[in-house]
Formats: sequence, structure tokens, C-alpha cells
Amino acid sequence: HTHTHTHNTHTHTPPTSLPHTTSKMGPQLKCMSYNILSKFLGSNGIPWNMDLFDIALQREIEAEVGMDFAAWKSAVLTPSYMKYFHNTGKEALGLYYKLMRELWSVDVRSQKDIPAQLDKVTFVRDNVVEYFSLVLNQKVQATTLAGLIRQHLSEELASKTLTQLLSLEQERFSWEARGPRVVKRILEHSPDLLALQEYDFFMCASDYMGDGNNCTLHEVLYANGYDGVLAGGCLVAWKRERLGLTSLAGASCGMLKVSSSIYLSEHGDADDVSFLHPPGISAPAVNSIWNFNMEEKWHRRRRDGTVDDTPTLLKRVESRSVTLVQLSYQPGAYGSDVTVASELASGAQLNDSVWFVSTHLMTRSRDCVKTNGYPGEVRAMELETIKKITAQIVSQKAPKGRDPFPDAVIFVGDMNTTPQQQHVWAGNPSFVETVRATKEQQQPHHPQQLAMETGWDASTMTLSWSPTICLQDAFQSIHQGGERVGTAPNQVWSSRTVERTEWIDYIWVSKAFAFQPLAPTVPSNTIPDDVEPSDHIPICVDLAHVHASTV
Repeated sequence: HTHTHTHNTHTHTPPTSLPHTTSKMGPQLKCMSYNILSKFLGSNGIPWNMDLFDIALQREIEAEVGMDFAAWKSAVLTPSYMKYFHNTGKEALGLYYKLMRELWSVDVRSQKDIPAQLDKVTFVRDNVVEYFSLVLNQKVQATTLAGLIRQHLSEELASKTLTQLLSLEQERFSWEARGPRVVKRILEHSPDLLALQEYDFFMCASDYMGDGNNCTLHEVLYANGYDGVLAGGCLVAWKRERLGLTSLAGASCGMLKVSSSIYLSEHGDADDVSFLHPPGISAPAVNSIWNFNMEEKWHRRRRDGTVDDTPTLLKRVESRSVTLVQLSYQPGAYGSDVTVASELASGAQLNDSVWFVSTHLMTRSRDCVKTNGYPGEVRAMELETIKKITAQIVSQKAPKGRDPFPDAVIFVGDMNTTPQQQHVWAGNPSFVETVRATKEQQQPHHPQQLAMETGWDASTMTLSWSPTICLQDAFQSIHQGGERVGTAPNQVWSSRTVERTEWIDYIWVSKAFAFQPLAPTVPSNTIPDDVEPSDHIPICVDLAHVHASTV
């Protein structure tokens, strides 16, 4: 089977109208948001990712097992992966649970094939390991993907299937293959503002530039002109020749890593900051960086279908964070518009900070009808939290006595929410009952709907966070409220796997910007493939900062 791939080229769409007729165009920026696919999720062996990219082989398997390939994966592979490698491993193995998830796709033939950090996991026989499950309160034996395939398929077909999966793993899914393609995707667009989600392999060295030199991803980005902050699995970066942390007055901060569960500002602690690259840079001021653990709550649905009466906090390891950075333009960033530049230099326009807000909202498998009494409540609460935090900090940092002109806020990330999921954007998820409780299990009364202040305005499809922060979805004209999302030639998506085809990545911009989204021409197949390194495509928008006239 062969497949074609259309390169991810972009075309411009008409710019939005400027918010004020007396406005002047300031600096122009390009912004990118890109979920680059977590290292432990970037495996073709994970059932919901698995694609053989070989129709003939898939048909052979279906003929032998007597069912559709997707149904076979769900019936045979998914339960074992979830029970023994994805969930139970997390409870039993602490910080190394991700290695347990990766072990699922390994052909385990001896103890040497098990990472040394998994010292509680022992080799039993080919592709069977043993460890103590805290969830089940007993020792369990777990069979890997290779073991299950050999159990359920004939020897010849199992061999062909594993050979194909291993080839795909090495050529398309390994970080050695994907990493250089990720860098290529970033650098070919050369964004001034960059947000990367699922950045969990920041210490993995690879030959990213194809020049024979192994280095880390943040070292490559720094060498190509970026400073940045890593927090909560997301990287926020900016071109230091165009922008810099406001608190550093133009000085470079290099690549920093901050704690994923703290509030950094005047209250920051030097111990909360570490230096990824370069190591010798002096300690930066941190009062232009904020990172918050969002401390989400949820109405847990229990195994019997009943729902907790009161919401409880998610475990800290499951909670998501939001990062804000306050950036200022570097001298010379205003381009050829000498009039605007001189006005700003003289203080005529006080409001020229750029607020870059980045997050990765909760995965839907943790915020759905199976897990929550109010599906979508976690993501809605996250949007409410981000609104409150951003509005408060931007207001506190605003120059006193300034004119009420829109703040320059850009909110980006993988939102794990489609345009059609209005209950999340609006913050009004509804209660869903899945079982009829017995008299002994009588459920307390649950409100039909929750009410969270996300700032959503359905009539304008905007997020209004404060009188000076009103955000527009830069790609509304591209996905058209989700109506254009699909796999037909004239349709679009931001993420496509064997399980989903969706638009879930966003760049929201305030009315301080005119903007042009760069419309992607998407591949005709699922991704990752031999060109696209992630299960998401990068999305980009061109921005022009609009400054108030000094009439």
C-alpha cells in the first residue's frame, strides 16, 4: 500500500478589519502553536495511535481474527495496555510511569530490555513482566504488545505485523526520526512567538540539524535565536532579537525551566528556576513570568456510575498549568514605521507589552462521561481560571492612568476542545446520569448545569476576559465553527489519528492585533507519517500590533 502526502503549505486569508479607524500599525509578529507529541505517547504501538499504513496487511489480520481491525484493537490490545501499562503502572511506579507506558511497545526478551529505573518490574518470560499493582493490591503479570500479537495471530502473520510496526516505530515514531522533522517544521515558519505542547523530552539529544552534532531541542532553539520558559510540559519561546522579558529590559534570559506548580513573580524563589541553556547566564529577574497549577476540581463518576456530590481536587500529577510571560519589543522591532516607533519611544502609547499565555487543557479521556458527572467541567474550569489569572495580572501590570485601549494578549495551546463543544467554551456543562441508582445508592440532587465564568460570548464567538481583553479565534474563518473539519479534499483539521479528525488547537488574539491565519493544506492520511512528525500540525498566524493614534 502506498499513500500520498501533501506538504503542509500555507496560504493567507484576508486580514481582519482594524479595531479603530484612527489606529496605526505597529510591529508585525508571527505566532505558532504546535503540539509536538509527547515522547511516551509518540508510539505506533499505543492502540489508539496504531496504524499499519498497509491496507493489505490489515485485511489479512481482519480475515484471521474475524473482526474489523479497529474493533480487534479495542477488544484485545486496549484493555491490557490501559490496565497494566497506562494506568496501573502510574500508580505503582511513581515518577517512572512513563517508562512503563513505553515498555508496552518494546519486544522484551530479557531483564536487560527493561529500563533500569523500573527496578520494581521483573522479567518473567518473553514479553511478560511482573510487578506489584497498588490498584489491584497484588502482583500482576503484564503481557506486552508483541506478546499479545503473538498470542492472537498466527506465527507468520504475527511476524509480518511486528516487523511492520517496528519499521514504522523507527522511521516515523521514534524521537530520532521525529525530532529533526519537528525542528524543520518550526524553523521553516520561523515564528517570533512559539508555544510547544507535550515538550517532555527536553533532555533528549538528537541530530536535529542533520550536521552530525547531537544536542538538545532547547539548545537548537537557542542557537536559532530563541529564549524561552519551560513549565508544566509546555515551552513558551520568543525570538530575542524581536522580543524580551519586560523585567530584563532587553537582556537575554536564555532557556529557563520553572516549577510546574508555583506562582512566579515578585513572590518567586530562585530555587524555582533552573537554566536549560546556556548554563553560564546570570540569574534572570522572574517578575515577567507566571506559572500556575490550575488546581482543577471534578465531580467524580465512580465505577458503579454514581457521581460524587461535591467536587474534589484532581491529583497534583494530573493537574494542568498555565504560563504567562510579559514581553516587550526590542529596539528596532517596529520596522519601517518611524512615526509609530517615535511615538512609542516618547511614551505616547504606553501599552506596548505583549502578553503570551500558553496552556494544554485537560485530555478528554479525563473529562468525559465515563469519568465525570459533568463532562467538560475540568476544561471549563481551566478556561475560567485562565481568564481570572490573566485579567488580574494584566490589570495589575498596566500603566496607571492609561487610556482604555485593548491589551495585547495572545492565548494559545492545545485546548482538547472542538469548536462545536460549546458547553466547554461557555462554561455550562450539564449533568449526565448513566445509571439508575438503587435505593441503597440514592444519589444526592445534582444541579442540571454548572456555571463557570469563561467569558464566552456565543453571539460574537469571542472570549471576553476584561474590559480591555477580548479574544478572537484566529482560525474561525478556517474551520468555520467546525463545519469545515473533516477528511475531504476541501476540509481541514489540526489533529488526525486513526481515532479522530478534529480541530482542537487554537491561537486566540485580542483586539490589539490585526491578524491573518495561515491556512494549512493538510495531508490526506493520518499522522505522524514520514513527513509530519506529530499527530498535530503546527498552526500559525501573522499579527500586526495596532497602536492608538496620538491625535
